[in-house]
Amino acid sequence: NMNSDTFDYVRDFDNNGLVTFLATKCNTQQWQNPATLGFISIRTSGLMHDSAPANSVVGRQSLRCVTKPLKHAWVVIDFHDYAIKPTRYTLRHYASWDTEALRYWNLEGSNDGSSWIPIRQHMDDRALRKAGAGHTWAVDTNQFFSHFRIYMTGRNSNNHWYLACSGVEFYGNAFGGIVSQRANAKIAKMPSSPSFANIPQPGPMPMAMPPMNANQVQNMPMPAVNMNSDTFDYVRDFDNNGLVTFLATKCNTQQWQNPATLGFISIRTSGLMHDSAPANSVVGRQSLRCVTKPLKHAWVVIDFHDYAIKPTRYTLRHYASWDTEALRYWNLEGSNDGSSWIPIRQHMDDRALRKAGAGHTWAVDTNQFFSHFRIYMTGRNSNNHWYLACSGVEFYGNAFGGIVSQRANAKIAKMPSSPSFANIPQPGPMPMAMPPMNANQVQNMPMPA
Repeated sequence: NMNSDTFDYVRDFDNNGLVTFLATKCNTQQWQNPATLGFISIRTSGLMHDSAPANSVVGRQSLRCVTKPLKHAWVVIDFHDYAIKPTRYTLRHYASWDTEALRYWNLEGSNDGSSWIPIRQHMDDRALRKAGAGHTWAVDTNQFFSHFRIYMTGRNSNNHWYLACSGVEFYGNAFGGIVSQRANAKIAKMPSSPSFANIPQPGPMPMAMPPMNANQVQNMPMPAVNMNSDTFDYVRDFDNNGLVTFLATKCNTQQWQNPATLGFISIRTSGLMHDSAPANSVVGRQSLRCVTKPLKHAWVVIDFHDYAIKPTRYTLRHYASWDTEALRYWNLEGSNDGSSWIPIRQHMDDRALRKAGAGHTWAVDTNQFFSHFRIYMTGRNSNNHWYLACSGVEFYGNAFGGIVSQRANAKIAKMPSSPSFANIPQPGPMPMAMPPMNANQVQNMPMPA
């Protein structure tokens, strides 16, 4: 029952992963080996007499860290009180030679250190080619794990069973200990002042509230946060992966219905034209003629009620009537009470929307969760008018509340009924080299607290 936080990959050993986070105690101190600090334990099938210590597996430098040449050699990384649902992981080859590099192995996950689930299978994978060089692989799993095993299923690049590894990193959604403490702090702590200077201020229309002062921001109400969060990842515009679509399909369990009609979302505007489609069209699936009256600083509010999201991207779709009248100057703003607004992204002469019915997605950078979003015009549109034309929005990022948190809880609690890969060479009789589980064992596999 902890909040989770996301560790995003940028490049190999970029200081953004979970291992580095623990090694720096939430980026508050100089790097120390996280195994020395007690956050992680490393176990192996047995190291060579001239190998660096096992802790070098989570070390910062490439050293001569290598197991004995036992068939199906393995290394286990035990995160103790932490669990992560990985999206990527990085390995670094040892420092001694270009050769002896991994070619056939599995990344496996566990929550008890003895029953293992395959996560990714590597067959003649030649990514590791140079001494001290690393590589990062994407992984696809819905499960959180506290233990990971690098398990050799075939010989290395020199036709031996040496497992050479001097560096690992994991990226994805994690919880536990100081990770959840950081997640809680992000949700609970609001910024001391708005992010943008010199933003045109709202006029005297309803909802057009002035920016908050420091005390107002600090006292701004936040949604309840004692829930697990889930991530909505962008692939392409209106890709069915966003929060709006998730609510419109009730967790992908039914045909799409407008989420405002279902009661998950409410839409408010500064006033619609008499011939406009209903306000609910802002979260609709088709491009319609949805447009406000031409009032200065026109706005549209999307209220997610019991849900909150820390957005990473958002999408807008222009209305269906004309290529023109498209947004050019506007802000995306966030709130948790629908009256006090924080700027998230400022658009100045942004010409991304050019065609009737066409959409565009923008990246946003915020550490805050919001339950309300406002599209607020700060200047005239592409036809020099104050019409706000919008017939589609979507939000991506880390969200919680209602059926979102129910899905997140289910992902943590439910283990797969059988291993993912067929015909994987099975562990030999070394310690920890346990055979894959049967269906009953998987279902009964313990999860971290």
